[in-house]
Amino acid sequence: PNEGTMCFLDDQDHRIAHSYVLSNCGLLSEYERIFKIEMTQRHPRVRVEDVWAKYGDTFQDWFRDYVLHTNITDDIINALAFGPKRHVRHWDHYYVNGYNFHTYEYGKSKSTINYGVCVKATDGKEYYGILQDVIELCYVGDNRAYMTTLFKCQWFDSINGVNVHQAYKLVDVNHTRKYPQYDPFVLVSQVTQVCFTPYPMKDSRRKDWWAVLKMKSRPTIDAAEEEPPFQVDGNENPPSLTDIDIDDDADCISNQVHDVGEADDEEEGSESDIGDEDEVERSF
Repeated sequence: PNEGTMCFLDDQDHRIAHSYVLSNCGLLSEYERIFKIEMTQRHPRVRVEDVWAKYGDTFQDWFRDYVLHTNITDDIINALAFGPKRHVRHWDHYYVNGYNFHTYEYGKSKSTINYGVCVKATDGKEYYGILQDVIELCYVGDNRAYMTTLFKCQWFDSINGVNVHQAYKLVDVNHTRKYPQYDPFVLVSQVTQVCFTPYPMKDSRRKDWWAVLKMKSRPTIDAAEEEPPFQVDGNENPPSLTDIDIDDDADCISNQVHDVGEADDEEEGSESDIGDEDEVERSF
């Protein structure tokens, strides 16, 4: 199995990745409710429905302090409250959801394009981007370590950089127009694969535009799985790019559970076991 390599997250990515995991965790709905009540008490002029937009970036700090001062003993809650380790495992290719993904750096020189990604928001809007990295976060509790895997992506501008042809539902993206906020992480369970194809160079009007081709996932054989430590519910309080459409039974923290004493050791391979090397033929 491909066990990946180890690296360190910088402060910004560590905080943003942790925030994304918290905002997509159904176990924390009660803590989110308490957080909103406290924020409206501190800021009486702020409506409850506006709390997450205004103060959502402070939730992880509030959550850690709340768990610390209320002496909560639940192992998973404590692990989530104190955040993931900065030492993370990462891959440059990863098989998940029936797709063989490559990061851009790994796949840019290959004859295939497997680094295009798409996620769908709860309102049906789709976001397109390029896969930059695959990381596995490790949350360490008193008894166990809990793992979850994220894709780090460079998103295209969803307003000025995406064009949908309504008659045929064809999609183009402008690869020179990037999403203006730094919000790169999504759970691997939320992602489907797309291929980007440039228009012929003789069409100067479309030189910055790529056509989007949606790929079909490979069929997979269902295998018996452990009950995951906890699962994702649809999140009503997403940050700017995290209003992603999530199945009720999608995993936020995987069912790969290790003893704490093994948390720093090489874990067994995850879903990164790669099948056939290439899927999508490059058309340019």
